Amino acid sequence: MKKSLKLIFLPLLTILLVACTNGQDKKENVETTVEETTTEVTTVETTVETTEETTEVATEDAVKINIYLHGEEEPIATAFVNDGAGKSVLEAMHETDLKFHFNEDEGVVEEIEGHENDYEDFNTWVYLLNGAYAELGVKSQILEAGDEISWYYGTQDEIPVNIIE
Repeated sequence: MKKSLKLIFLPLLTILLVACTNGQDKKENVETTVEETTTEVTTVETTVETTEETTEVATEDAVKINIYLHGEEEPIATAFVNDGAGKSVLEAMHETDLKFHFNEDEGVVEEIEGHENDYEDFNTWVYLLNGAYAELGVKSQILEAGDEISWYYGTQDEIPVNIIE
């Protein structure tokens, strides 16, 4: 019986030892095939500057205001007042971003966009309403939807033909 136990145990022991060493070989194989990977991430900061630009969108009924200087055929500035109907020329001017000064005592616009009346050379501000000389002052003239105001700086006899109808 001892002999038969040895015959049974010996092959089992051999199988067990072979199985254990195969497991270690697989473990070593796994360890040797695993590679360490390092990933480097680079962060790039980008600064973007944006300029906010305001674009005026005029409605069909808007009052349009153009500013002309002597010797210039195109306006140096243009503004729109979408709710200008029923307002005076002066009130409409206040609704824009145009820089101007109105002299209350004399009832005249003395300066627009840095150009001041020069009475010695007769260069002053005058406005036309829808291409015609205005009949009323800036406080009295009431605007209608679609009106166009053209301010001109220079002498009255030099107003360009393109702004007079």
